[in-house]
Amino acid sequence: MTTIIIYAAKTIVCSCAFILLYMWQFHKKVYYRYCRIYLIATMLLSVLIPALNVPIYPNRTLQAQSDVQYVGGTTVSASDVAVTNREIVDYFEPATFVAPSANTAAAAATVKKTNWKAIVLIIYLSFIAVTLLLTIRSLLKIWRLRTESELVVRQDFNIAKNSNVKTPFTFFRTIFVGNNYTDDEWRQIISHEASHARHLHSVERMAMTLLRTVFWFNPFMWIAAKRLEEVQEWQADNDAIGDGYAIEQYRLTILHQIFGYTPDLSLGMSSSFTKNRFIMMTKQLNSKCGRQAVLAAAVAAGAFFAFGCTTQ
Repeated sequence: MTTIIIYAAKTIVCSCAFILLYMWQFHKKVYYRYCRIYLIATMLLSVLIPALNVPIYPNRTLQAQSDVQYVGGTTVSASDVAVTNREIVDYFEPATFVAPSANTAAAAATVKKTNWKAIVLIIYLSFIAVTLLLTIRSLLKIWRLRTESELVVRQDFNIAKNSNVKTPFTFFRTIFVGNNYTDDEWRQIISHEASHARHLHSVERMAMTLLRTVFWFNPFMWIAAKRLEEVQEWQADNDAIGDGYAIEQYRLTILHQIFGYTPDLSLGMSSSFTKNRFIMMTKQLNSKCGRQAVLAAAVAAGAFFAFGCTTQ
């Protein structure tokens, strides 16, 4: 039980360090691809590093000079003499009998300790079960919506048209849209959602959902999932504007979106509907992040030597 608690604490500390670095060097920076890689890779490292047990540090045994005795030309430590004397005394001392009441108390304490472990395990697994059920429910909703939609097959993605879709969203290679859009809005929406499909954002979202499900007690996993959603939306906006649409007109298209049916695992236009999204549209894409990469490697190395190594 103690080992599990220590491991959980280490994962929280590691993920905290990685998230702090992200908020310092990556957040609201136009490194969309690197931000996505960083968030997923560091959250994986934060659960893998504490599980390592790499023997690097030497295990040194210190012995005081005064503890050494010379008997017949042979070096004998004081601890060895003490152990031998203790064995002799134990041989002549009468045996000590433990009263039955003491055994009963020890057994009761063991049962109580075991019950406490079981309670903690039940609570942990209950949260995982609830999250998995909600995820499966969301997947079933998407699958049922796809079967009831008019499907248009394209080379890189599919378009599922359904009047029940109030807010467009993408799941893997399928774009779900409604019917109440003008031609200009339609093209801008498809451009935005096609970016989600092209970059496989749903795969990243699923991976982060699984991590968050297993390590639900780690608040930084939830923060990382939220930051990943933001980056994905910013990247899709950047790609849509890069297709030639004016920023002003594109913003109006977003504002005209009606909040409605959007499953939890979907990548909808309204998932990051904040003023930061409009600010990020005006920033130029930057592909250089050498300093951020060095800092990330330094934090990962520090976490490895602090939590992934042990004595030989």
